[in-house]
Amino acid sequence: MPNTASDSAYQTTQHNNSRRSQIKTVLAAMIVFGLVLGVYNGILQLLFSLGADLNGRMLGEMRYLPELARPTAEKKVMVFGSSMVQAGFEPNTFDQAMLEREVKVTSFNYGIGNLNPAYQELMTRRIKEAMQSTQQKFALSLVEFTPFQATKTRASFGKFTADQNVALLSSFLELADLTLQDPTRGLRLLNIRYLRSGISAELITTIPQLIPELDEPDSLEFIQARQRANKARSDYNLLLEENHGKQSSAQWQILLRGGRMDKSAHSAELHEKMQAYVSAYQHPLIMQSDLDRRVRTADILEMNFHPPLVDAFINMVLNLKAVSALTEVILLPRNTDWVVYSLDSEKRLRETLEYIRTSTGVPIRDFQTHKNINPSHFIDSTHLSTDRGIDVFSKLLATTYEDLLKATPDDVDQ
Repeated sequence: MPNTASDSAYQTTQHNNSRRSQIKTVLAAMIVFGLVLGVYNGILQLLFSLGADLNGRMLGEMRYLPELARPTAEKKVMVFGSSMVQAGFEPNTFDQAMLEREVKVTSFNYGIGNLNPAYQELMTRRIKEAMQSTQQKFALSLVEFTPFQATKTRASFGKFTADQNVALLSSFLELADLTLQDPTRGLRLLNIRYLRSGISAELITTIPQLIPELDEPDSLEFIQARQRANKARSDYNLLLEENHGKQSSAQWQILLRGGRMDKSAHSAELHEKMQAYVSAYQHPLIMQSDLDRRVRTADILEMNFHPPLVDAFINMVLNLKAVSALTEVILLPRNTDWVVYSLDSEKRLRETLEYIRTSTGVPIRDFQTHKNINPSHFIDSTHLSTDRGIDVFSKLLATTYEDLLKATPDDVDQ
């Protein structure tokens, strides 16, 4: 006869072992899930922090609009454009140079990186609305045309930040209208703006594209040059923080009106560190890598223009023209050692500039090959350097627009 008591004990043992195994499996799954969730949350926090850097300047400019539109006695000058304006125009330097010419102005740097004209146009709508709300006008608006920001390649590359740019730069009424047209997209934009700190899902999945080091050359010479440059930048930043507190070039600083920094109180040692940092980044291999990235992401040399982006730029100009006594389109200096146009590229650019001129009725001033600026004034293939380039160009603008601003009436209200 079967031993029922023994069988029962065996079954109980097996059941308990199975239950323990299940519990262990569940606990292990919970631990793994917890670790994954922790990593995910950590990534989100990192991205939200990155988003603060990516969007911080844009949001700072938006928050300042009521103050920007406040009536003042001084003539206001708006310089609007890309990261090349952000890195290349110093309002305090320009204002001081104008004051030496007996013209009192207050200028603003509204340059922003990582945007193309489709999104810049939204920002100029907000500026126009703010100025019209107080019946104010700029004495002069300079609107930078960045050729490689208006190419087909740039239009395609910028898609992963499209939703967050539209969400942050659109008015509530514009977002409501988008929601009525496309409820799914509209709710996604509202979610990005009000619940996700301005970070879109597309940015999370394509974040490696924003880290240029992940796609850089792997030659020993390049790696060593990059390490020296990073070390020089770190040394400079440490000394800068020791002497002047923590700096944030990604943000829009009110006291600097969008400029990079006030160098008037910098010590000789700090200026030397800045020069060493700039010089290290001017290494030919680092320059070539930066240019290669611009070719991949923006078609900087061939410049196959995307008509909708060119039309968006035209609308930008018209928005600022509506609230300015004088408006000009400008092209910032070009690093001619590295950004070399072919005859076909030059032809495409000239045709596009003529289209912009005739469509807006606004003069175009080209500083790309100005005799006062040379490749030593650049820190990479496109941006002017912090140690010298930004000052030289800001003073050049003062010299260029001195007579026009003198001739502009003090009262330029609407």
